[in-house]
Amino acid sequence: MSFGAYAWRHTLTWRKQPCPDVDLARFGQITFTDPAGMVHTWPSADTIVSIPVDDRGGMFEMRQVTRLLPTRTGSRQAHVLTTRTDLSAGEVLFRMGSRWRLENYFRYARMHFALDAHDSYAASDDDPDRMVPNPAKKTSRDTVNAARARLERVQATTDAALLDWHTPPPGPAVTLTNADHNQITAPLWKTEEALEQARQAHAGTPAASRWGR
Repeated sequence: MSFGAYAWRHTLTWRKQPCPDVDLARFGQITFTDPAGMVHTWPSADTIVSIPVDDRGGMFEMRQVTRLLPTRTGSRQAHVLTTRTDLSAGEVLFRMGSRWRLENYFRYARMHFALDAHDSYAASDDDPDRMVPNPAKKTSRDTVNAARARLERVQATTDAALLDWHTPPPGPAVTLTNADHNQITAPLWKTEEALEQARQAHAGTPAASRWGR
């Protein structure tokens, strides 16, 4: 295969194992600042390698940037091959990492989002009469939950007030009247009424509505 016709094209890819490791003495710390301003530092080596291209002993020289990756038992080497000589070693590693991130995303999306299930990209008009979840149903449910929580707080306050009312401190006699009782429990009745109104509103709100309306 001749590479002359493709001299204007560049390659950035990873080198499959098994392949020779780089001498550890050639590794050093490489720093790169990405477009977002984040600084990355990797132990890596920047070398030139000869890649076999045919069964007749043909070889093609490429730049190889190798990153040293820690493992549980020591370290391993990941090799990136490229024909780009104008990029720093840090940018080569960053670009390859960006490609890996894209590949990992599409691999995840293929597994969980069924990307390959799209057998057609034809478009059709939407049905304005189709039923969709009614957002007002969630709003009314939130109102019920808020009213229920408020009732619990008012109930606790009312119980404490009634306890104090029924157990006055020692001293002159205190007359307990229905008016006093009604005054203490009035906030509780109002809160219970508000909760009941919220429940009725929630029950009367349809769970689905037409898309176009």
